[in-house]
Amino acid sequence: MKNYRRRLPPLDALVVFEAVMRHGGFTRAATELYVTQAAVSKRIKQLELHLAAPLFVRHGRTVRPTAAARVLHERVSAGLEFLASACEAAGKGPATDSLTVAANTAVSHFWLAPALQGLQQDHDGLAVRMVVSDRSADLMADDIDFAVLYGRSDQPGWRLHPLLEEELVPVASSAYLERLGMRFEDLRLDDCVVLDYDRLEPDWINWSSFAQMAKLDAAPRIARRFNNYALLVSAALAGEGVILGSLPLLRRELESGQLVAVSSSRVHTGRSYSLAHRIENPPEADGKRLFDWLLRAAGRDRTGP
Repeated sequence: MKNYRRRLPPLDALVVFEAVMRHGGFTRAATELYVTQAAVSKRIKQLELHLAAPLFVRHGRTVRPTAAARVLHERVSAGLEFLASACEAAGKGPATDSLTVAANTAVSHFWLAPALQGLQQDHDGLAVRMVVSDRSADLMADDIDFAVLYGRSDQPGWRLHPLLEEELVPVASSAYLERLGMRFEDLRLDDCVVLDYDRLEPDWINWSSFAQMAKLDAAPRIARRFNNYALLVSAALAGEGVILGSLPLLRRELESGQLVAVSSSRVHTGRSYSLAHRIENPPEADGKRLFDWLLRAAGRDRTGP
């Protein structure tokens, strides 16, 4: 007999772990889950004790996932999504009076989640469900009301409204730059540990295309890769190296000084993020409130730091 109760840790510990990995830290995970940071830390410790393996290395206020955490995250994320789909299929599905907004991992983590947090504070009772996927097809599924789409000028059946223009610049933590012991004007990417993430869609910008746009002599050598942008930024915040920073998405991290630009090479890629809704289903009532809120949030963030 399969004794899942003994083999598995408490399910809420896995939910907390997935949120920490997706957000790259305890504080934002706690905000999303409406619990304290201490509660998040307790659940992670509980999970580490169950697995008898460390999941995060603490560096001051930042945490860096271990190799075991990265392996676990891929399976846990897929498993939780499968369970959620199974529960919706067996029951009545998601609440019919809720609105669903979809975006990729990077946008969801660094822009959409904070924007929705502000929306909940100003519009108490407005039910919003967020869908996160790095596959464009998932963002335009039948149950999606609004989608934040990247790099698309048009999409049949959908109306797109400009949100954020993409501008990229190499960034790193100030602690990493201090360890290098170099002045900004003397810094070269060849002197740095360069980090990147797996490109799942053909129009995503990587270091190779950035080097061409910035007219660099050559693309830097990649030392480590991650499977999504949130983990990549988490590594940069932990002082592991230099990444390509999207200015409109990382505005908070740059304004707070957690990340700093390490190059004067800034590139406007000509691509952007758009807020999309179905042409046959224009936003009304609560949908209009959500739509207007996201456009205003983008207006505040459009220029970046």
